Amino acid sequence: DLQRESKENQWLGVSVKSQGAGGKIVDLRVRDELDGGEWKFCEGRPQGHDRFGSCQQGLAAAFSPDHHYILFGAPGTYNWKGLLFVTNIDSSDPDQLVYKTPEPSEKVPGTAGDVAQNSYLG
Repeated sequence: DLQRESKENQWLGVSVKSQGAGGKIVDLRVRDELDGGEWKFCEGRPQGHDRFGSCQQGLAAAFSPDHHYILFGAPGTYNWKGLLFVTNIDSSDPDQLVYKTPEPSEKVPGTAGDVAQNSYLG
């Protein structure tokens, strides 16, 4: 019924996750403002294909099992290696990162190897 439910100019995000009844939801939108907060990890970072110029944050999202954290995938960064961001959803600072996949310059000797270029993590 187009009179009741128009899809004109509407684009729901690529990923929608819920904590369940009475919990929070995450809806990764591109065109609309959010009521609960915004997480824009790719904005304001160095551009270029070898950094964040092709960052596509929002193609994947999930809640941690304890529902205290939200996880975002960001493919496209670092020559399409991609990144994973984890943040506390109850924080008053939505840009507070609990975890971010290490940048290539942050590689710690003895840790697992870096993912290959074009691996599309996120």
